[in-house]
Amino acid sequence: MATRLLISDSNVLIDFDCCGLLESIFALPYEFAVPDILYLEELRGQHSDLPALGLSVRKFGPEVTADIQSLRARHKRPGFNDLMALALARSLDAELLTGDRHLREAAKIEGQACRGSIWLLEELVRSRVITVGQSLDALDAMEDVGRRLPWKDAKKRLSELK
Repeated sequence: MATRLLISDSNVLIDFDCCGLLESIFALPYEFAVPDILYLEELRGQHSDLPALGLSVRKFGPEVTADIQSLRARHKRPGFNDLMALALARSLDAELLTGDRHLREAAKIEGQACRGSIWLLEELVRSRVITVGQSLDALDAMEDVGRRLPWKDAKKRLSELK
């Protein structure tokens, strides 16, 4: 079975860094990737170790560039780098991994499969990489540093995994 490809924006990776679980996500049976420009502009400075952990940094061609411009014309709220992740996911028939509300809305309008931090925490629990208790602690850590998630829904979903 082929490894499922997830194209991430920086948001989800930062969520998992702030709760100490960034390395843990690479134990899951997924390939995590980001657009090369997004990595260079948003992640390399603070997270230069990500490629060594397993993050794939993907270059893209002119067809993705054209799609980014088309997406930009239709969706004003997501940033350029976020739309780059969406366009790359579309071009590779991959799922988008984001916690950005505006990017999620654009992905939904475009019919793009999209996942977020809560789903990723659930996957860590289901795969027995972490426990439910550790996932709830991770949520608390994310909340403590001001990350933005639907906290009540997240805690309910994770508690139901017990």
